[in-house]
Amino acid sequence: MAMSSLIELNVKRLGRVPFALADELQKSLVAAKRRGREIAEYLLMMELEPIVTIGTGGSRDQILVDLNELRARGIDFLEVDRGGGAAYHGPGQLTIYPIIDISGNPDLHAYVRGLETATLGVLADLGIAGQRSEGLTGVWVGEHKIAAIGIRARGWVTSHGLAINIDPDLSAYDLIAQCGLREKGVTSIARELGSAPSARVVGDLFIEHFKSALPVRAVDRATLQKAPSMRSVML
Repeated sequence: MAMSSLIELNVKRLGRVPFALADELQKSLVAAKRRGREIAEYLLMMELEPIVTIGTGGSRDQILVDLNELRARGIDFLEVDRGGGAAYHGPGQLTIYPIIDISGNPDLHAYVRGLETATLGVLADLGIAGQRSEGLTGVWVGEHKIAAIGIRARGWVTSHGLAINIDPDLSAYDLIAQCGLREKGVTSIARELGSAPSARVVGDLFIEHFKSALPVRAVDRATLQKAPSMRSVML
């Protein structure tokens, strides 16, 4: 993916956070970048508290159980402003939000392919043969999705992003038709390998491959041990 100049990407590792906080952070960063593109680019990495989200391309019939059953299992629900349909997020899954200005090459298709390429590189490093599936987004192992992608861009500033299944509770996917695909399954790094690396290891691998897939120079800032305030992320 060609862009006009190298992006310096600030990596923020948020730990385990509720979706509401992560969403507030990304929206604040996007708004700030749209006001003045000189502010830093960010790569937010996190594990989200259990939640099912539905993007602008989905509908509530992609949830296969009553909302009360979701809540009884400790899973929240929210309709969100990214593309795509129903998705599950939870512990054991690395969720990554790149907040970057792609106006130098305003091509969302190429940007999504870049996210897929970076993820495929991560899996290859771990000894997993991932692949694309024609006509679909995300990364797959056979007929099973291992990484989901759903993005948004306002004024060519990206938000949302992707989620890589490291070792989540895969039974949670029985509650939804992921992205409306009832006939497709899901898998994880742990299922494919019999064990799982840490989120830190997967995140480090993703950063390196993201730097190759898109012209970025990643700067890994201090890990945030507690849920960060808006002020701390903007610094």
